[in-house]
Amino acid sequence: MLVAIGVYILLVVFGRHVLRDPDIFWHIETGRWIFDHLAVPSTDPFSHTFNGMIWIEHEWLADVIYAVAMSVAGWRGVLALSALALATAFALQTRFLLQHVRELIAIEIAIVAVVLIEGHALARPHALAYPILSAWCIGIIRAADENRSPSPWLLILMPLWVNLHGSFLFGIALTIPMALETLLQSQDRKRLTWNWVLFLSSALIAASVTPYGPKLLFTLNRVMDLGPVLEMISEWQPSTFSNNLPLFLVSFVSVGLATYFRVRLPSIRILIIGGLLLMALSHMRHTSLLSLVVPPLIAAPLSRQFGRPKMAPVTMARLAGVTGVGVAAIALTLVNTRPPDDYTPRAAVSSILESTNGPVLNEYNFGGYLISVGVPPLIDGRADLYGGPFIMRYVRAIHDGDLAELRSLIAEYHIEATLLGPNAAAVKTLDMMPGWQRVYSDEIAVVHVRTKQTLPAKQ
Repeated sequence: MLVAIGVYILLVVFGRHVLRDPDIFWHIETGRWIFDHLAVPSTDPFSHTFNGMIWIEHEWLADVIYAVAMSVAGWRGVLALSALALATAFALQTRFLLQHVRELIAIEIAIVAVVLIEGHALARPHALAYPILSAWCIGIIRAADENRSPSPWLLILMPLWVNLHGSFLFGIALTIPMALETLLQSQDRKRLTWNWVLFLSSALIAASVTPYGPKLLFTLNRVMDLGPVLEMISEWQPSTFSNNLPLFLVSFVSVGLATYFRVRLPSIRILIIGGLLLMALSHMRHTSLLSLVVPPLIAAPLSRQFGRPKMAPVTMARLAGVTGVGVAAIALTLVNTRPPDDYTPRAAVSSILESTNGPVLNEYNFGGYLISVGVPPLIDGRADLYGGPFIMRYVRAIHDGDLAELRSLIAEYHIEATLLGPNAAAVKTLDMMPGWQRVYSDEIAVVHVRTKQTLPAKQ
């Protein structure tokens, strides 16, 4: 409990860090759209470039939950909900660890796991899915530890998970190697094989319980189809010392400690951990999987090698400590907060609305905010909607200084205003381009609008 409250307090204190992702704006607006229409979107309702094009929002349930939190308590509600979900995930993990290793070791592992996940502790759908991911992985791993098939009750989690976040696919994938490990060490392989196959089949059926049917099992690969575009999105970039130092430090120290204490793990678990590490090195976002899955994987092997701990007694001092920290956590939740200004160009958007109501060419990270204030963006964080070719065209025009591509975008989408970051190459181009005038600039955004004499004739 103390670990959970500690994680919650840490996230609330650094609330602006948790709210720093611009995608939360369009997630909340999608949730509101679902409430207004009593349906999930099947086409894009927000942009002026892809409006009406096919769009499947596989995280629709998270959108609805965030929209409710926003309506009830504003940004404090969004922050508290995200922090509570993350804290719950680590509470489940720590509780499982305490059943296998000493209390101090369990807390140390939990702290390391929190450090690893820090870069991805954001108010986004994946945060709401973390408790389910943690519970599912613990249930699957516990079954393998006890040489049996998973509890059917785990299947209840899958319909909820699949509508929250695409990480449900990892949960299904993890089931396969854990089943193999169980079968390799079992004497009753025929019965267990049937039970694991039945469980996996049931999980796939449960993953089809969505408003879109089983489509979500096949549409999530659209993100991977983005190709080189993924390398431009920070969370999909490879981990390096500069952008993900905790991963390298934790990995080196863990290998050193495991070698020194001669830790022995089942071969399949070593392969799983190696695969998770490779995923984290390939894409920063997968560091969170390493954080949530590895501790349960190593808990039982450590217990078998070094002995089980004695559970610490619950004393009045402990209860008082938990109560006091809990009260502090509730008090901190009442502190006002909001997303950082980097992705919320309020003044710049006001200048656009005063100058024109025509289509806007915007910075990628400003798209979510534009949606939240009712301005259709040219592009936003829904990369799977826009696709690789369009995004690459956008990058060439805005950030690579391709004048011909910039003119092409302006002409094709009848752009009447631009909202770009001060460092975008297109800003200097627009400063010198005939027919365009800079009307606003600050450290967050620069606005250009067409001069009246160059506005295209209305048809």
